[in-house]
Order: sequence, then structure tokens, then C-alpha cells
Amino acid sequence: MPRISKQAKQEEDRWRAEDDLRTLQRAAEVRSDQERMERAMSLHRKQSAGLEQIVKPADRSSVRRASKSTPSSRLADKKI
Repeated sequence: MPRISKQAKQEEDRWRAEDDLRTLQRAAEVRSDQERMERAMSLHRKQSAGLEQIVKPADRSSVRRASKSTPSSRLADKKI
């Protein structure tokens, strides 16, 4: 694997921080809009249920169901 210069790493870290900030800003926008939040959580539940359909029965113990106690739904209530 090629070595990355210190300057390239700093640029990569800055780009990642900027991208993370944009992601957090968009998440705050969604959280503040009740309709968007409800649609996003509805889609989250549907996709989680769809994934459970394809997981082998023996593997089901490692899959958590989307519920009000999942970490992703708790994030919806968390303020930044």
C-alpha cells in the first residue's frame, strides 16, 4: 500500500470533516421537519423488515428488529 504524505492526509482529514459537517447539517434539517422524519423512519422500518426476510433463520439472532428502542431511532430524538 502506498504511503500517504502528511499534507495529503491533512487534506483528506479536512475533506472528511467538511463532509461530516454537511451530513450532520442535513440530519438536523430532517430531524426538525416532522414529515420528513416520519417518512425517513417509515422507510427505515421497511428496509429493516426487508433485510430480515433474506437473513437465514439460523442467523436471525444477530439481527435486531427496528423498534423504538433501536439506536437509530434514539438518534432521531438526539439534539446536536
